[in-house]
Amino acid sequence: MASNRKCMLAPLSLVSLDLRGTQIYDLGQLKGMDTLQEIDIRNTLVTNLDALNNLPALKKVIVGKKQFVKRQTSLLQPRIQLLIK
Repeated sequence: MASNRKCMLAPLSLVSLDLRGTQIYDLGQLKGMDTLQEIDIRNTLVTNLDALNNLPALKKVIVGKKQFVKRQTSLLQPRIQLLIK
């Protein structure tokens, strides 16, 4: 997806998105999902959480145990709660 394009799901105004167990690896693909409040990325190929800081309504991110090291998760903005399951 081109970096200047919004996610195809953006017009749905989703507040929760479960990507658990999918092959997604680039959270930059979620650009424009301005209503998204919660996302589950357990068991995905995601290695970089930086793009989540660009989702203004995001409050909660669910990740798997040992999916990320502390250094990676510490880059999330303080408004985003990290749940490890």
